[in-house]
Amino acid sequence: MGYASDAMGDAANFWVRQDEARRGTRRMVVLFLLGVIATILIVFFITGWFIGSFDPRILALVCIIVGGGIAIATLTKVFELSRQGGKTIALAMGGRLVAPAPVDPDERKLRNVVEEMAIASGVPVPEIYLLDQERSINAFAAGYTPEDAVIGVTRGAVQLLNREELQGVIAHEFSHILNGDMKLNIRLISLIFGLMFLTVIGRIMLYSRPTTTSGSSTDNDKIRGSTTMFFLGLMMIVVGWCSVLFGKIIQASISRRREHLADASAVQFTRNPLGLASALKKIGAHSAHSYIQSPEAEEAAHLFFANGLSTWLGNIFATHPPLVERIKLLDSDFDGDFKKSLATASVKKQPAVIKKEKEKDKERPDLRRGMGLAAAAILAGGYETTGQAQDLLETLPEEVRRLSADPLGGIVLVCGILLDENDAVAEVQYKRVVGTYGESVGRDVLTAAGDLRDMSRSQKLALVTLCVPALRGMSAAQFESFNKVIYDLIVADNRVDLFEYCVLKNVEHHLTRYFQPKPRREGKETASALVSEIVLVLSILARAEGAAENEARAAFAKGIAAVLGNEKAELLPLDKCTFKALDNALENINSRAAQAAKTALLEACQTVVASTNDQVTPDEEDLVRAVALAIK
Repeated sequence: MGYASDAMGDAANFWVRQDEARRGTRRMVVLFLLGVIATILIVFFITGWFIGSFDPRILALVCIIVGGGIAIATLTKVFELSRQGGKTIALAMGGRLVAPAPVDPDERKLRNVVEEMAIASGVPVPEIYLLDQERSINAFAAGYTPEDAVIGVTRGAVQLLNREELQGVIAHEFSHILNGDMKLNIRLISLIFGLMFLTVIGRIMLYSRPTTTSGSSTDNDKIRGSTTMFFLGLMMIVVGWCSVLFGKIIQASISRRREHLADASAVQFTRNPLGLASALKKIGAHSAHSYIQSPEAEEAAHLFFANGLSTWLGNIFATHPPLVERIKLLDSDFDGDFKKSLATASVKKQPAVIKKEKEKDKERPDLRRGMGLAAAAILAGGYETTGQAQDLLETLPEEVRRLSADPLGGIVLVCGILLDENDAVAEVQYKRVVGTYGESVGRDVLTAAGDLRDMSRSQKLALVTLCVPALRGMSAAQFESFNKVIYDLIVADNRVDLFEYCVLKNVEHHLTRYFQPKPRREGKETASALVSEIVLVLSILARAEGAAENEARAAFAKGIAAVLGNEKAELLPLDKCTFKALDNALENINSRAAQAAKTALLEACQTVVASTNDQVTPDEEDLVRAVALAIK
C-alpha cells in the first residue's frame, strides 16, 4: 500500500500517516536535544577527569560556558537565516526572478502551475526563481514563513518535465511551505551551527597555552598546565565535531521523514501519484540526475525536491530517501529500471479520465482534501482543487491577469469584487473609490466589476489571493488607505455578509499581518480550554444556511463530539451568532490554541457541514474559509 492507494481511497488514512510522520519528527528533535545535553555532560566529565575533580560547581560552570555558548551561537544563526528570507537563498543559488507574464513557454508553464497551486492552497503566489545554469531536474522552497517563501526550479526541470510532472513537484514544494518544514530546517541548521561552538572553545584552549623561558619549577608547572590545556582543547574539538556529525545525521533523518510526508501531501493534493512518480523516474534516468552545480548547494541540500548532492557516504547523511523507495510508494509496479519505465509508461491522462476528474471537481468537495494542502498543513485556507484552480486561470480575461500583477491593478480588482449588485449601494461605493483614487480608477473598477460579475464567490476569493503579491508592493501609507476603502465598501449597505467577511479575513491574513506585523506565539491550550469559542464557531456554521432547528442541533452536536468528545454544549441562539462575537472567538483560538486543537476544530467544521445538507453551499464554504484564515 502506498500513497497512490490512499489518494484514491479513504482520505482519513492519509491523516493517520501525517500524524505518524509528525510524531516521528518530534521524536527525532527530542533525540537531537538529548544529544546536546549529552555533549555538555561529556565536556563536564572530560574536564573533571583532567583536573581531578567532579565538583558540581564545575558542572554548573560547564553548563554556563558550553550551554550558553551553544545557545548564543544557535540564536545568532536563527536570526541571521530568518532575516535572509527565501529570496537571498534563491539569488545565492544563481536564481533569476520569473516575470509575472513571461514570454518563454517553459517559464509560462511554470508560472501557471505555481499560481494554480497557490490558489488551490489559499496562500499568496510566491516569487518564482529559475536556476538557468542548472540542467538537472530539481526544485526547492525557501523562506522562514509562507509570507517570505520563494519557489526555485532548475532549467532542466521546466524543460524536461511535462505539466503533470511539474505539478507534482510544485505540490511537493508547497507542502514544505505549509508544513513549516522551512522553519524546522532553519532551527536544525542553527543547532548544528551552535554545536560547532565547542570546536571554537577547543581552538581557544589550544592557542592559549603559556610559553616557558627557563627550567624553573614554575615553568615546569606551566608545562604541565600547558599539556593539560592542549589535550583538553583537543578533546573539545573532537567532541565538537562528533556532536556536529551526530546532529547532521539527525537532521538528515528528519529531512527524509519530511520528504515522505511531502510526497504523500502532493499526491493527496493533485490526486495524481503517477505524475510525481514520473518526475522522480526522469531524475533517475537523466544524466545529471538532480545534482546541483552551485557551490551554495551544500548548505541548502535539505531544501531540494531530490538529492542536490552526490555523496560517497551513502544514506546516513542523505537528506532525501532513495529514489526507488519514493517511487515504489507512488507506483507499486516500478521495478527499479528507470530507462525502461520511461520508455513503456506515460503519465498523460486519457480524455475519458480527464473528463471524469473534471466531473469530480464539480462534486461536493471533501473539505479536508479541498482545504488546498490541508492534507499537508490543515491551516491552508483554500478550497479549490488543482483542476478548479487551473480552470480559473484559463478563464480569466487577459486584462484581469494583467491587473492582478500590478499594485494599482490589484486595488481595482478587489474593489470591483466588492462592488454591490444593487445600483444605489454601488453608487455609494463608486463615490468612495473616486474620493480616494480618482475618477480614472473608479471607471476601471466599474469595468472590472462587469468582467468579474459571472464569477463564483470562491473564484473571486481565489482572485483576491492571486492579487496579494502585487498588493504587497504598496507602501504602508497606501495600504492604510486601501484598508479603509475596503472596509467602507463592505459596510456601504450597513451589513456584512459571509463573502465580505471572508474578503476581510483574506486581507487581514495576507496583508495586514504583512504591513503591520505583530509578535506571535504558538498556542499551547487544548480544545477543552476553549469550549465557549468553539461552541460559537460551530453554532454559526450550523446556522449558516438557515437550517431547521432540529437539523442545526444535530449538526452542531456532531461537530462538538468531533472536537470536544463527550463535552456537553448547547447550540447558541441566532442572536448570539454575530460577526463581532465570531471575530473575538477566532482571535482567542488563534492566539491560545495549540496546532492540534486548530486541526480538530477544522475537522469539526467539516463534520458540521457534512451533516447539514448534501451540498457545500457558498455560505458554508466562505465561513470555513474565514475560520481557516483566521486561525492559520
